Amino acid sequence: MDNTKKGQLWYGDFSIGILIMIIISVVFYMVLFDIGNTNTEINKLQFGVENVANYLMSEGYGSWVTGGTNSDGKLGIVKDNKIDENLLYRFRNLNYDFTKKMFGLTDLDYTVYLKYKDGSEEKLADFLEDDDQINAKNIITFDRIVYYNKTSDSKNGEIVKLRVVVYE
Repeated sequence: MDNTKKGQLWYGDFSIGILIMIIISVVFYMVLFDIGNTNTEINKLQFGVENVANYLMSEGYGSWVTGGTNSDGKLGIVKDNKIDENLLYRFRNLNYDFTKKMFGLTDLDYTVYLKYKDGSEEKLADFLEDDDQINAKNIITFDRIVYYNKTSDSKNGEIVKLRVVVYE
């Protein structure tokens, strides 16, 4: 037996091990980076849907309340914890782009509707999309509970869901 050739090609094993570690590290960081992008998109949608819901649940102020088209103020349709018919009427007479600007939704779209106890739904305004016709990459919904009185008789009101849908 020839004992002059002792040794092992350890540098080949070492190179393969380093290569495997590099590949695993790259895959790990790619997955981690993708998760970060998803969280950013979700946060943007969540911020948008909460903004729209909070604005609508307020009384609102600015020139739009008196029929103006300046983007000063804040949109809102609820007064004294009830949907105010006058504010709702004014909101329904605005256009979609103006409302998006007022809500601060630059690259997001939205729709809002009322959901009644009997399961029926009503869009808040005609310029809004029906929620079943939305074709979106990402979508988030947010419900708020509010009292809505469709008639001047205060005894005919009911509690409804104000459902806000924001999507991109």
